Amino acid sequence: MVARIVTLGALTTALIAGSVGIASAERIEGGGGDEGFKICVAKAYVVQQETGYAQPPCQWDDAAGTWYFDAVR
Repeated sequence: MVARIVTLGALTTALIAGSVGIASAERIEGGGGDEGFKICVAKAYVVQQETGYAQPPCQWDDAAGTWYFDAVR
């Protein structure tokens, strides 16, 4: 019963956010080093082409040791 309530709550939140036009964010990682930065930028470009939304720049996560961006969908 609790799982159904949680699922229903998540679904309701998603529907409300979608109907209001709020974009959701998803963390996408590229990896570490120079190669990881290039991968991060390439992934940001692909997401931008798919969604039509400008994506934030790649940032370095020191604790995780990876480049990432929060994709806007």
